[in-house]
Amino acid sequence: MSNDKRIFLHLGARGNLGPALELVLRRNPEINSKSGLTCPVERVHKPVLRELMSGKHFASETKVLEALGVSHGSSRVFISNQHAWASPPNVLDKGDVYPQATKKCTALATAFPTWHVVLMIEIMPIHELLLSFENEQLNKAIKATDWADLYEFSWSELVKNISQRMPSISIEIIPRTVVPYRLAPILELVSGLSFPDRLNNEYHLAFHMADPIGRKLLKGLLHRADYRGKHLPDAELRVVTQHFSPHHSSAEANALGLDSQTRELFDLSYQSDLEKLRGLERVRIWN
Repeated sequence: MSNDKRIFLHLGARGNLGPALELVLRRNPEINSKSGLTCPVERVHKPVLRELMSGKHFASETKVLEALGVSHGSSRVFISNQHAWASPPNVLDKGDVYPQATKKCTALATAFPTWHVVLMIEIMPIHELLLSFENEQLNKAIKATDWADLYEFSWSELVKNISQRMPSISIEIIPRTVVPYRLAPILELVSGLSFPDRLNNEYHLAFHMADPIGRKLLKGLLHRADYRGKHLPDAELRVVTQHFSPHHSSAEANALGLDSQTRELFDLSYQSDLEKLRGLERVRIWN
């Protein structure tokens, strides 16, 4: 395997990472040209990934790359498909969340034998994930599911299963609230470049996710003379994250049977799960 050829796969779960990276890459086209990074568009990569994860075998790795539109000279590829593990109505099946995720990821293991595969997963508490889809069919399944079944869901178990089935890959775990202020280092990982200066639209997502107080704080940071043109300090941005608005309202959650006490239990379970993830080999947790 050639370690200088890397393919980054952002597959499930639904979140902000894929759209945020794609936005910054669109607004900073020099990143692709300088790094040799290829980012296949959804209409191209979606059918290819669907075939691969369903067990179809292409004639060769070259044929897979050709189908994805990756040129022969590319050394880095980034693909984001938030619904690769399941379409929104099928995210929850008989109490199981993403029941086909391990199988689908495993099917990708043989598609890129000469590339180092890096799997990127954005995680969040289970109730935030399910509520973010705003899908009527999924909402019916949520209402019909015992919260105790949802409480059994574990990111660490899912990641451990994937890692065991795909021992040659690396896994990057990026909590949802980390994404908006870690875009620069995430892009450095994907592109192999260094970004000492602020990227165009780097903090667009942070501003979008913040409540009025958070937006005021972020505006103040962005306009401070000593921060102008520079990446904002993590310590300052962590204060802004305390004012990130959730994807859902309490009324919406309550209507689906996810009351405040249940959501609190899911939050506690999520924090415990983060600690278990930190103990897994070949897995990095972003802070």
